[in-house]
Amino acid sequence: MNKFLFCLSLFLLTTIVCNAQFHDAPISPTDLNVGISIITENGITEIEPIKFYKSKAGSGAFLSGLTYGIAKVKNKNYYKGESSPNKAKVGDIIRFSFGNVPLQFMQTHYMFSPTYTIRNFSLCKFDKKKSHRELKTAEASVWSGADTGVKENNDIEFEASVRGGGVYEAKIVKAEPGEYCFVFTDNGIGAYMNVFDFSIIADK
Repeated sequence: MNKFLFCLSLFLLTTIVCNAQFHDAPISPTDLNVGISIITENGITEIEPIKFYKSKAGSGAFLSGLTYGIAKVKNKNYYKGESSPNKAKVGDIIRFSFGNVPLQFMQTHYMFSPTYTIRNFSLCKFDKKKSHRELKTAEASVWSGADTGVKENNDIEFEASVRGGGVYEAKIVKAEPGEYCFVFTDNGIGAYMNVFDFSIIADK
């Protein structure tokens, strides 16, 4: 029995360690002309969409019970890696490109069809943990009721402009270092679909 428990613990530990093993692996560039990219002095980085690898419902339920419903119960999505491989800083530009989405990319990039604009996206901030990032998707308490959906963040200020042809550019003019993502918010879909992650790094 002890040997079984040891093997099970080793398996679980291995699973946890491997979860983020490839989260920042290099991605082959595509000819896709829609999506979100970061423009820096060193070139253009295409942000690949990511999806949560685990979802946790009812986080904080025990504390909520101890406080008779004052503490909030939260639902969270978990994302691989403690930071994004996509780096940006103040002065860089985030480009949103909308247009005809190729059929093979429709599942991950449908939100960049001409039907939508930059206004259909919200900036959200991850809670950074030691081995992963978390995004809160809902919270509730007896006293304040339920609040579903991701919370929009204002730690980054942009100067947005229209470049034409379905292209928008948002220059980062002020930002707090941290882990962020753009979330497609049409019809409340939010973080249950793909998000586009990036890190704000401090100016040196």
